[in-house]
Amino acid sequence: MTSRTHDAAPQVTPSGGVVLLDGPDGIALTFTVDAALELSDRLLDGAIEATGKHVDPRLGPPSDH
Repeated sequence: MTSRTHDAAPQVTPSGGVVLLDGPDGIALTFTVDAALELSDRLLDGAIEATGKHVDPRLGPPSDH
């Protein structure tokens, strides 16, 4: 499996009690609501950690100001 870094977020669509993710390179994933909520938490935690900054998610992305 090859790994690529993407700079665009996938499209996310709620549909019939599930969440559809349409990503780059034709990837398509379907998540239960619970799995989508858990994924969103993990993505946010990972992005915050990757910035190396403390971020309050209620305030939005970190600022350099």
